[in-house]
Amino acid sequence: MADTGLIAAACVVVMSVGLVAAFAPSYRSPPAPSPAVDTAASAAAATPAPETPVSPARQAELEHMVIQDCGSCHGLTMKGGLGKPITPGDLAGFDPEGLAAIILDGVPGTAMPPWRPLISEPEALWIAEYLMKEKTE
Repeated sequence: MADTGLIAAACVVVMSVGLVAAFAPSYRSPPAPSPAVDTAASAAAATPAPETPVSPARQAELEHMVIQDCGSCHGLTMKGGLGKPITPGDLAGFDPEGLAAIILDGVPGTAMPPWRPLISEPEALWIAEYLMKEKTE
């Protein structure tokens, strides 16, 4: 008899089909601010918060995580599987910060889990940028 834990895990994987593609339009780059925006507020918003850089060792761990964990739904080559493709071509035009938000907080009501308990905001942004960058291997 099949183990119910394995069946439940398989169901979670199956339910993740198309999460990023289905919800990504709301995470595209926002429109440019209107000229009426307070210049002090816009200058403060334009100054990025200092971020902790992701070390080369952690980058290697994150790359492995992307291949294994993201690849379990999106395909080991990210060209799609149970989930939609998340290759650089498929993510072209998307905002890295918006993709990082999906990675960190998941997509409520879907099988896309939040990764915030396991990775930091700079790490999620690194993953988003990694997914958007063409690989030369």
